[in-house]
Amino acid sequence: METDCQSQHDAKVNQDDPIALKDIRDLRFMARIYIRQQRCEELCRLWDAPPKSLEGLFRRHHDDLVDIRIRGLREAGPWQLLENHCIATIEETRSKLDVANNDKPEPWELCARRWHVWEALLHAVTHCRSEEE
Repeated sequence: METDCQSQHDAKVNQDDPIALKDIRDLRFMARIYIRQQRCEELCRLWDAPPKSLEGLFRRHHDDLVDIRIRGLREAGPWQLLENHCIATIEETRSKLDVANNDKPEPWELCARRWHVWEALLHAVTHCRSEEE
């Protein structure tokens, strides 16, 4: 079924378009370019509202894209943007756990899943906040 969806997506992509995004490799490449050019905010805006033709690709690779964005933001250093993204990711994970566990997630589950998100959040907070905060 996944290959059928992928082939349908590929059929919709204009093969003559040199900037068409076809798969996760293209999105990773896009991220590397934007991060190297210090255009992280623009990348986040684009990825937060993908074109309708790419919604399936973004939905299918959601977790990978979250990880790519966190690693890229941490590398580039827009700390407030990284902090906001990590908090949003943690909230999303918490809400998924609420649904999966009938609104009673175990605290260790929230901490154990995707530890690098928590690590990135701590890193961002140390750069965004003064010692008094």
